[in-house]
Amino acid sequence: MTRQIAVGGPQRGCGKTLLTLGLLRLLRKRGKNAAAWKPVDTGWIQYNAEDLPSDAERFQACAELPEHISLLNPYLFNSTLPPQLAAQRDGIRIVEKMLEERHLLLSKRYSVLLSELPPGVNTPLAEGLTVQTLLNHWTPTVCWITDFSEPAVEQTLLAIPQLQASGCEVCLWLNNRDDERDGDLIQFQWLWLEATLGLRAWGMMPRLQNGLKDVDAIAEALESQLELERLQELEAWQAT
Repeated sequence: MTRQIAVGGPQRGCGKTLLTLGLLRLLRKRGKNAAAWKPVDTGWIQYNAEDLPSDAERFQACAELPEHISLLNPYLFNSTLPPQLAAQRDGIRIVEKMLEERHLLLSKRYSVLLSELPPGVNTPLAEGLTVQTLLNHWTPTVCWITDFSEPAVEQTLLAIPQLQASGCEVCLWLNNRDDERDGDLIQFQWLWLEATLGLRAWGMMPRLQNGLKDVDAIAEALESQLELERLQELEAWQAT
């Protein structure tokens, strides 16, 4: 069986793509047959306006994946809006069966599959289909990443118990995306999350000067945060 890893977070821009790229590069460096995909993405107009690759194109380049981009990112909508609304604007409906077929195909090809999720847990994708619906089918380990802002922390405190109740193992990651310098605030939010959720965070991603551009720097920053036992857990991410 393929080891399923989902990367989620409370809101857009919380660091999901950053964490996915870092994990993908680390796994590949360790000889794992790993891939990453993004079932649903938004903001194609913004990607074009800023002359940036899409997140799935970054995954493709990071691991030199041979799959066509339409397999790694079945849905990419024009507007930077919630997925269901963005789909409606484009006159498209997200079809659960198609996502399941793409997921199954990738799972057959790779021993570790990273799935970057839309933000949130109850986020609607289509009528009767939410992010939680996908997780119920895939039963992955969820790597959840959040920044230190009050709204993100509050959403995380609500989302993780729901994920755990649905049967998902959760790995908590923190992201200093705003380059917060107030050590007391960082420590307060960090300890509050751990104490309330009963989880020990895997680490904190620092703000990186080159953002998503330097994948090796992302992987090095991520690896520097991992204690030996966490590195051993990462090594064990393979088909079981």
